[in-house]
Amino acid sequence: MKITNPYDPRKILVNRDKLNGIIKGELPYPITIEVDLVDGGCNNNCIFCCFHNNKKDSPIFIEKNELLEALRIVYSKGTRGIELVGGSEPTMHSQIGEIVRDVNNIGFEISLVTNGL
Repeated sequence: MKITNPYDPRKILVNRDKLNGIIKGELPYPITIEVDLVDGGCNNNCIFCCFHNNKKDSPIFIEKNELLEALRIVYSKGTRGIELVGGSEPTMHSQIGEIVRDVNNIGFEISLVTNGL
């Protein structure tokens, strides 16, 4: 079954193995995860952004090798999608290109949420 609408109520049927595990009392790994690459750093000042007041003098950047180690684990458990976001702007991470390449090489489907600047 191919479902392209993310709000389709039949979506759960695409992942019957996860549903069967839940019925058995198992806690499955998520299919898709969100990872904040940056906290408090942005190259814009959008007043409508939920992170507008989150700018820090010294933004916090996720450490690439620790991220990749964790992602290899969740991939081995069945997670297949990753949304790279930020507690601000993910492209402010100095290793964004390497991170995208390495995450892709692990096998993830990737989305990147950015302000585009």
